[in-house]
Amino acid sequence: MPPKAKSKKKGGNVKSSTVMDGLSTEDMSKDQLEEHIIHLREELDREQEEKSYFQLERDKIQAFWEISKRNLDKTKAELRNRSRERDEAEERHRVEIEVFWTVTGIHATLNFNEIPSTGTGPMAPQHDGTATKWYCG
Repeated sequence: MPPKAKSKKKGGNVKSSTVMDGLSTEDMSKDQLEEHIIHLREELDREQEEKSYFQLERDKIQAFWEISKRNLDKTKAELRNRSRERDEAEERHRVEIEVFWTVTGIHATLNFNEIPSTGTGPMAPQHDGTATKWYCG
């Protein structure tokens, strides 16, 4: 914040008076002023308690936010790792199948009508009635 500008007052000492219940502080008796002071101190105490309460609430919310953000980052990292591991496993599986087919001489279309299909997904056998076709995704 920029520094506050200094005000230059001319005309000597100017008193400001607070108006309460229709009376200015200059027009109040000593007892009324003492009561006014007590009221102002009670209000100040209440305001300080509220300020403290709201600061604690703000700190709780900020701590919750930071914990949630760390948890989110941790979960995102786990998801990235699992996705990478899945991609690597899929690639290894694809290579293993290609090597198996190459070594055994099996072609992409096989005749397995006697074997029922129980699998699903991109590597599942697809029956057309006469032959079982295997597809690698």
